[in-house]
Amino acid sequence: LDMNLLKGINLNDGQQKLLKQFKEKMGIPENAPFDGVQDDITLFRFLSGKKWVLKDAVKQYKSMLEWRKKTKIHEIYDWVEENKAKCELIRSLYPIGIFGTDKESRPLLYDFIGHLPAGRFAKLITIEDFRKYHIHYLEELSKILREQTKRVGKAVFQITAVVDM
Repeated sequence: LDMNLLKGINLNDGQQKLLKQFKEKMGIPENAPFDGVQDDITLFRFLSGKKWVLKDAVKQYKSMLEWRKKTKIHEIYDWVEENKAKCELIRSLYPIGIFGTDKESRPLLYDFIGHLPAGRFAKLITIEDFRKYHIHYLEELSKILREQTKRVGKAVFQITAVVDM
């Protein structure tokens, strides 16, 4: 386990053992990259989210991997590059962004959904385009969390969201 990544989480011996078993069961090497998919923080999130029941975490993790494959997450940056104008239009209509951090070093996300011109948005943006844009945004948010973890020297795997309705 990469205890530098897990700094601040304070796993007990049983949790560390489960995390190691999870990695082994999924065939994830000890030196897996810090990529938001197979790193120790991500695996911790799956285990803790399933109340440390290994088989439930494995089932959900496999489902996530299948979804990423089916959704072609690896192509999302290509889609953004090929649809710059469309993405800029979405950004202009749906203002959302990171504005600093909270006292726990979590990124502070402001979502101004209440300011979204719903009728205009529905006419100009397809559901599929918004889905792809949103997936890209979440991938970028995951990258921000990894960068913040490196910057502050402890695991940062949550955001604080302010939603302006």
